[in-house]
Amino acid sequence: LGYQMGMQTGDIQHAMFNASSYIKNSFFSGLNLREVEKNIEKFGKEMIEYNQKAVYKSMLPVKRAVSDLILSTQDPLVMAKNSAEQNALLEQVVEQNNPIDVCDIYVFSGIVAYIYSRYELAAALVQKRHELEKNMSRTQLKCGVTAFYGGLIFLAMAHNSSEFEWSSKVSNVMSNVKKFEQIGKSNNEHKLLLLEAEIKSRMGEKDNALKKYQLAIAAAEKNGFIHEQAIANERAADFFLRNNDKDKASQYYGEAYSLYLKWGAQGKADDLCKNIPF
Repeated sequence: LGYQMGMQTGDIQHAMFNASSYIKNSFFSGLNLREVEKNIEKFGKEMIEYNQKAVYKSMLPVKRAVSDLILSTQDPLVMAKNSAEQNALLEQVVEQNNPIDVCDIYVFSGIVAYIYSRYELAAALVQKRHELEKNMSRTQLKCGVTAFYGGLIFLAMAHNSSEFEWSSKVSNVMSNVKKFEQIGKSNNEHKLLLLEAEIKSRMGEKDNALKKYQLAIAAAEKNGFIHEQAIANERAADFFLRNNDKDKASQYYGEAYSLYLKWGAQGKADDLCKNIPF
């Protein structure tokens, strides 16, 4: 609506800003990545045509995230070419030193790193964003998205480390996610349940953890968050694997794989197949 109003009234900058926001929110809500990619190409061409370079560059972090999740080519030359082109554009964003755009790089790159189970990289990106936000008038809440993925990242680090600092960071995250769940239950119910499942798993409360995983999966499916339904299935599979139930783990990994494909994340689906430890 904002895009249409801007185009009709001749406020092109307003129209393109709304198009960029729509694309980012489409990614966060789990719209099929091929559809997001098409919209990026469509609106990206218009942004260039109307000389809206700043808005176009603000869209680059989500463009890179979509590409990284879709990409399944095994041709190293194609991968190198795509990566070099996008890296060059992202460097321009960093050089312009717009803190909001740089924050977006950390947000989207952190989500992709988490989805690919690159937890140390994801944690480093979250910490960089937090450092940058100390000098900003507002933080990048993204309707609870940043708190949700931050919590998942900290809990993943806690599973793989004995350091207390990761567990201690989770309490602040949980309080933020609970606030957003109260404001918009359909958008955040499954997020809160999955974080609770990971906490219960970390505490060794197996029965409670399993119940929370199942509830998170059901809530994500009910509310149409296919990407986070996939993530919840993968985390449940990890839970079963940690508890030596390979049959259940295989079942949940298989469901996660199917859901990643439905989301359009061929690259992630391929990566999951290669890294399932049996």
